[in-house]
Order: sequence, then structure tokens, then C-alpha cells
Amino acid sequence: YVMKSSEKRLTTVRIEDNLFQEFKFQCIKNKFSFQKLASRAIYLYLTDKKFRKGIHDLNNINIDKVDE
Repeated sequence: YVMKSSEKRLTTVRIEDNLFQEFKFQCIKNKFSFQKLASRAIYLYLTDKKFRKGIHDLNNINIDKVDE
């Protein structure tokens, strides 16, 4: 099932710059996108209790370098 653009919602979010810069780098490297991440993360949040708990329990989102 592919959504038409009229079935999608445009949003704006503010993200810590260092997190987003590293994310952009990884996206280019892995041919991935923020839209894909957001859609998949929301899906998992709604359907996977373990994922949702992990998100709720995550407090420290500061990174110096992402492990690969």
C-alpha cells in the first residue's frame, strides 16, 4: 500500500543540531531518509510495546560520536 501525498501530514520538528548532522551523514551513507525513519518509528511506537517503553525510558540523547 502506497500513500498518496494528500494522505500524508506535513510537520515541523526541532532537533538538536549535532544529532541531525550525524543523522544526515548516516542517511547519505545508507540511502535512508528522515521521512522513512519518522514513519517507521511512529509505526513501531504504535505497534510494539517494547519499542515504546524503550523510547519512554531513553533520557540521554547527547552523542559525541555514533557507534556503527
